[in-house]
Amino acid sequence: GIRDDLVTGVQTCALPILCTRRDVQRIASEPESVRLVRGGNAVHPMPVPSLDTAQLAAFLGNVLGLLPDQALAASKHLLTNAPPSASAIGELLLRFADAGAIVPDGTRWSWPQAAQGRLTAPPTPRGKPTPEGLRQLAASGGGEAALASFAQAARRIDAQQEHALRAGLVQGLLEGGEPARALPLCGDLPVARTQALLELGRVAEAQQSLPIARADAAQTDATALLLVTARLQLARGEAQSALAQLDRAFPSEAPVAVLQTRATLLETLGRGEEARALLQSLLPRIPAANAPYLRAAALTALGHAERRLGNLDAARSHFQAARELLLRLGHARHAATAALNLGVVAKDQQRFDDALSNLRQARSLYQHVDDRVGAAIAEANLGSTALAAGDAVDAERRLRSAADTLAQDRKSTRLNSSHQIISYAV
Repeated sequence: GIRDDLVTGVQTCALPILCTRRDVQRIASEPESVRLVRGGNAVHPMPVPSLDTAQLAAFLGNVLGLLPDQALAASKHLLTNAPPSASAIGELLLRFADAGAIVPDGTRWSWPQAAQGRLTAPPTPRGKPTPEGLRQLAASGGGEAALASFAQAARRIDAQQEHALRAGLVQGLLEGGEPARALPLCGDLPVARTQALLELGRVAEAQQSLPIARADAAQTDATALLLVTARLQLARGEAQSALAQLDRAFPSEAPVAVLQTRATLLETLGRGEEARALLQSLLPRIPAANAPYLRAAALTALGHAERRLGNLDAARSHFQAARELLLRLGHARHAATAALNLGVVAKDQQRFDDALSNLRQARSLYQHVDDRVGAAIAEANLGSTALAAGDAVDAERRLRSAADTLAQDRKSTRLNSSHQIISYAV
């Protein structure tokens, strides 16, 4: 394991002494020193020098497979958070491994967050995982660590405890914008399954799952069921009915998730000033450290509200802030949507080069995650940008290509709006 690799590293440092000093018969490594056994079995402790950035980076590259620049950044991060001794760094690495951030990878280990440039604060030593603890960990962007912690705990607990832990984990994954990871865990959690399907864009399947979720309503959170129902209504173009339903259920105070959904409905219905005021009051209640994905969603909705009100600079600023959060989380699909939004705003401002750059990035990201509909929407927006820039031939080619793709997915809620764009262009 990692501890063994650190011990090996200490022994390697002492090998030159064993090879070059004839009076040294053997070595015995300890956390902070190497014991040299000389002739006559006299023991002479020799302190191990403090680790420096270059030494630790070499170790991380060898053991965790990090590239030189990644290993250098990771070594600086570790030395900022622990004393420069082998034992202290070893304990810190083991804490990352215990939290699921460092994971086995064949015959070696890997640190995905370090490889992606997403180094996080060291995890605090944890006891037995709880449903709320797993939810918070996953919602704050620690989906990998939460899944690893759950998998380890699930082997030692009964079915009832496993169900409670899994429900907390699934809720956190959904709050963290990871429906694809949540879905396989939702077999007996119909409300969460419906939400995961909806967030993955599988609207027809989510609609089919809704009656099962309603039948399970006595066993689940009524607010979660209400929100899933409202979001499905929005996907079907029934925003007014969804808003009325939320207002009846929450005439005064409401949870943050309900208010976020309400703001989205208001913006969809053209009530931009109400949506903006609601979202501005919500942002201080959604800290990036605890709920980065939910904050990015609120920033995105606020960007749409500002765009509807004609405040394009403000919209651009909010979309950029959302994209930075999503890229930091490594959410390619959501980052694609943020790039798409930035491209649309750039087109509105007649910054056509920026628009094309963002829209091409969005298309590439959608293609990377195999979202054909998202890629087609990006292509359609590339076409409308070409039209706005005066290139009707390129516009028609791109818009027809997007229409052909979208026509193969007639259940997509985005089809009608795409056809409107295409008819306008042609």
